Amino acid sequence: MIKAGNNLPDGAVMVMENAAPKKISVSELLGDKKSIIFGVPGAFTPSCSAKHLPGFASEYENFTKLGIDLIGCIAVNDIFVMDNWSKSTDPENKIKMLADGNADYIKKLGLEWDASEFGLGLRCVRFALLLEGIKIKDIFVEEVPSHVNVTAASKLLKVLS
Repeated sequence: MIKAGNNLPDGAVMVMENAAPKKISVSELLGDKKSIIFGVPGAFTPSCSAKHLPGFASEYENFTKLGIDLIGCIAVNDIFVMDNWSKSTDPENKIKMLADGNADYIKKLGLEWDASEFGLGLRCVRFALLLEGIKIKDIFVEEVPSHVNVTAASKLLKVLS
């Protein structure tokens, strides 16, 4: 698993640009920005939709005041699902939706979770990364994927303050 002080591995995710899917390298996406990337087990799932994504969307301006240039949400879902989830949960598109439909990038991070017992297949654990460019400044991982504690927007605001 990745850890603080490491650089993110090379890889790509899918984003929606001008109503069309686009593959983008993580290094191109992040550039030299100060970013937060948080991972969720799945779009439209209860904790992700009720707490995790809405928390980052509602606190977006507070993060930008603290120097955060980009907030991204990654999940093992296709880009069309991620785009529709964004429209229903973050209609102002404050959060950049990052799709990793085959879990290729999540596996490179070492943050995959086999949720087959719940009929969900391979997913990612719930996590949050504080980044400067591709360098990991801090990483937070929930012990239980349905919990939103150490990865919550409010927690990261406290860490950044």
